[in-house]
Amino acid sequence: MVSNLSVHAGPAGRTERLGRTRSAVFEGLRKALKTSHAVRHQAGLEFVVAPELAGDGQPVRRFTAKYAAAVYPLLAGLTGGFGEQLPDPAAAQLIDLLATLHQVPAGPRWQGPVADPALALRGELAAGAADQAGGQAPSGRPISHS
Repeated sequence: MVSNLSVHAGPAGRTERLGRTRSAVFEGLRKALKTSHAVRHQAGLEFVVAPELAGDGQPVRRFTAKYAAAVYPLLAGLTGGFGEQLPDPAAAQLIDLLATLHQVPAGPRWQGPVADPALALRGELAAGAADQAGGQAPSGRPISHS
């Protein structure tokens, strides 16, 4: 897998999924891939597809300022298309797998790194929403900028 670490996407301007800088985006990607490896190998969830680790224990290598690469094992199976609706049996199986994933307890059983799930640019989004809504959320409460 090769990942574009860009914080800009298309003519619409900036999209900030994991951070405001390429270094922050890379660090977010590294944490996510390290977590997937821990969930597969330490928590034992073999359905989680995780990258192989390099000799230094890292799941991804940055090879330019803009690009990083991770190496995954070759797995037998079929891929689907993004946004493709699954048939009912496959959808039920996916729900079961997601439920299993979310039941993995944190703690000594597996030591995946903790990534901050904070919404990037939350303050700016809240300020824009406040401007549009006269400073109040639909509930009537003031919009928080934190």
